[in-house]
Amino acid sequence: MPPKKPAGLPVPQAKSSRYTVFLSHSAFDSESARRVADVICSSGAHVTDWLIEPEKQEQAEIVARLRESHEIVMLVTAHSAINPWLHWEIGLAVGLGKKLTPIIDCANHHELPPPLRDVKALCLDDMEKLRHSLSKRIASGIEEQNMLTVRKSVGGRQPRSA
Repeated sequence: MPPKKPAGLPVPQAKSSRYTVFLSHSAFDSESARRVADVICSSGAHVTDWLIEPEKQEQAEIVARLRESHEIVMLVTAHSAINPWLHWEIGLAVGLGKKLTPIIDCANHHELPPPLRDVKALCLDDMEKLRHSLSKRIASGIEEQNMLTVRKSVGGRQPRSA
């Protein structure tokens, strides 16, 4: 029986307008997942994760969390690469058109599942790249939201320049 995920991982919260990242990982890799979750949170994003034992996971809840997420960060290790849940989550994320960001820990690039072999992967030892790229995507989203707010406030027309 796989170990339980620790209670220290971020607890999923109600749907919000914050940039949300679904963190996919094996329960065996909870320490590495904690490091990745800390980086995601420090970038300003919200982490959603499944925190109960794998044998009690419900597909409908995972589907809902993947749908609500802007991005899927997948911690790919020797444990998770052979886990059917990782492959299922990859397929669902691709089907939903979600951005996939694989993080490699203790796995070589050739050990990645086929959908991730051609995707640029980040190394767990260089989390600054993840923090930087997430921060840029979050800032970009905030700028887009501000533009939509301005357009709505003037009745859908572009504001006149002074």
